[in-house]
Amino acid sequence: MKTLAQRFQKQHTSGPAGRPPHFAFRRPIVLLWVLTAWFLVSWSLVSCSQAKPPARPASDTPGALSDAPASTADQTPLEAAPADAPASLAQGPGPEAPTLIVDAAPSSAPPDATAAPDIPSLNLDYPDGTGWYEADRATTGSVGDGAFAETRVTRRNTAADSGPGADGSTAGSSSADAGPAPFEITISMVGDCCITTIAGQSYQGSYDWYAANYPPTYFLENVAGVFRDDDFTIANLENVVSDRDLRPVDKGEGTAFWFKAPSAHTQILTSSGVEIVSLANNHTGDYGQPGQQDTIEAVSNAGLLYGDETTTAYFEKNGYRIALICHRLRYEGEAADIIPRIAEAAGQSDFQIVFYHGGTEGSHTVDPYRIRASHAMVDAGADLVVGAHPHVIQPIEAYGGATIVHSLGNFTFGGNRNPKNRTIIYRHTLTIDEQGTLVGQSYEAIPCYVQKNPWQPDIITDEAERQRVLGYLRGEIASPY
Repeated sequence: MKTLAQRFQKQHTSGPAGRPPHFAFRRPIVLLWVLTAWFLVSWSLVSCSQAKPPARPASDTPGALSDAPASTADQTPLEAAPADAPASLAQGPGPEAPTLIVDAAPSSAPPDATAAPDIPSLNLDYPDGTGWYEADRATTGSVGDGAFAETRVTRRNTAADSGPGADGSTAGSSSADAGPAPFEITISMVGDCCITTIAGQSYQGSYDWYAANYPPTYFLENVAGVFRDDDFTIANLENVVSDRDLRPVDKGEGTAFWFKAPSAHTQILTSSGVEIVSLANNHTGDYGQPGQQDTIEAVSNAGLLYGDETTTAYFEKNGYRIALICHRLRYEGEAADIIPRIAEAAGQSDFQIVFYHGGTEGSHTVDPYRIRASHAMVDAGADLVVGAHPHVIQPIEAYGGATIVHSLGNFTFGGNRNPKNRTIIYRHTLTIDEQGTLVGQSYEAIPCYVQKNPWQPDIITDEAERQRVLGYLRGEIASPY
């Protein structure tokens, strides 16, 4: 079950400013009042000190999708989250470093990340990659009547690999706050999410029309089970969120689009298990600085952790801390703004993810400048680099012991009625030992339709279609269609 965000607020009490003039005549009553208040405060402190969040149940096969996506009836909106939900939102170091913390019961027997099972080797040197990966295409679950197989890729040691060494140590892993036993952290990432219609229009059949006539769980109901099966779900939120009547900015473009959703639309994400959003994209500024401020306030009020070009998001499980560095990458030189953030985050976290926004829209070919910039980010210490903005998926590359997902594509996107209809859910799993050291990594790419029913991403179950997507991601074929 997906962990949900929970806020803890301080309670402020106030009392009378001073004694009444006839205090001497009411000493027994006042003494009884003082004793009663002392008893209630003491009882509250004891109760709070003993309260612990419930443990997140460990999956029998961490990272594998063993269950079909939950039905709509199984989905609980965030506003109805139970008081004892196991995740909490806290302020991290510094005023611009929010942190999402999950305390979970670790798996007692994580898979052996160094074992070499009888599976075929797959060279993903695309291009100039120095690492090599092994892929296990075994079926890991089922959806409806059709089985689906995921490409699970586990990093193995090579001379150029900065991953686990023979002694189990991992370069860049500095956590000293380990969990009680080995455990896994599974992170799901999806691409461009525009949870509104262009300019907030609402006509029959539009995204906003569905939002007004269907529950917020409608849009992601076919993938919510995947999101709830992980520890953290990250999405690129590509629109302003505001309830004010704001004026769109002049973009000075021949063809331009503006997207602004009401704050109620954040439930589309929170009700289906999304906890973290990137606001570093070309539409967060559609309504100027007021729109950006409203968006930050709206997602924060909804319980969503966010990252943008000035704010690095931190989240953790069992003391293992992960940094999410969100930034635009419109040209190669912007990598120079990202690299210092990687170094800064490395001093405050154990694993660094760069989630950037840039590239040629509609193209399944990776821009050469983004390949060079992504390599530079890995060379600077990024453990995982993920791209968005082209609105279509692009291949997954192995480079320098890290993984580069060049583009996740659209996911739930109200700005396009006829999208290129392939996307993925990217799941990255970390295995942490009892000393808090990273000892293994794996990923799964789950092929999906951008929409099968109106505005609903859905997992692909047709095996031929799935294999075309997976083959394209591996660089074996030129098109995912």
